Amino acid sequence: MEELPCVKEGDELVFIPLPDAGTIVFDPEIKPGVPNSRWRPLWREWIFLTGDLELPLPGEPESVEEIVALVGLGPGHTPAGDDWITGWIVALKWCGNQETDILLESFLRFFQKGVTTWLSENIISDALEGKTWIGPLRLIDALQSNSPQEVQDAAGTLLQWGHTSGRAWLAGFASGLEKALNRKESSI
Repeated sequence: MEELPCVKEGDELVFIPLPDAGTIVFDPEIKPGVPNSRWRPLWREWIFLTGDLELPLPGEPESVEEIVALVGLGPGHTPAGDDWITGWIVALKWCGNQETDILLESFLRFFQKGVTTWLSENIISDALEGKTWIGPLRLIDALQSNSPQEVQDAAGTLLQWGHTSGRAWLAGFASGLEKALNRKESSI
């Protein structure tokens, strides 16, 4: 997770206008697309990041009910289950189709607010609205490219998120890609 510098009460903040810099805008919207299929073996490996003892999550849940059961699972401000769900939603939004829309509608029917942390709930809600952070957007861009270095850098950055957040997010994202691209038959 990206951090802002620590500011103590009473610290003076300095604002320096940058007239030649123009306007800096971050667009959190997940633009529709699909990954370059050459990266499939790599993202398939991410599913198995949940085999780590610190991430007691299923690799590929068999139903939306199993996915909703991950809400709040694990310690921290963004429990691993929530990170997995967020990655899954981002992948479904990115590669969206009629089937993924149905999955997300089903998820919304079962998802209850107030079951997890405020931060996680908001991150999940943002993903459901088709928005995410810069790290996932960089990975999405990289997965559409042919550049191994871009993919390695983007995935490496995500792997460093929090104690387990990045690994859980990548595992959910990979599972979502498989589902969105109709690569796996299941009852979801």
